Amino acid sequence: MERFAAMPEVLKEYERLESQMADPSIHSDQGKARQLGKRYAQLGPVIAGYRSYKKCEDDLKAAKELADVDPEFAAEIPALEAAL
Repeated sequence: MERFAAMPEVLKEYERLESQMADPSIHSDQGKARQLGKRYAQLGPVIAGYRSYKKCEDDLKAAKELADVDPEFAAEIPALEAAL
């Protein structure tokens, strides 16, 4: 089982909420707008954490690939591994 197996669906929901909230007509129903805003706010930290993790993962992969060529990349590997 992949560590973030549910994330594609969570990302789709977040993007869908973002799109709905950008629609001016949604604000004619304040209850619906509040409901969307609340869920969007709940998912925000999850999405930010996931994106941060993926960036760190990508940076670590790149550092490992370039470590033989440039020792500065090799020096970054321990910190990136700790961040993950």
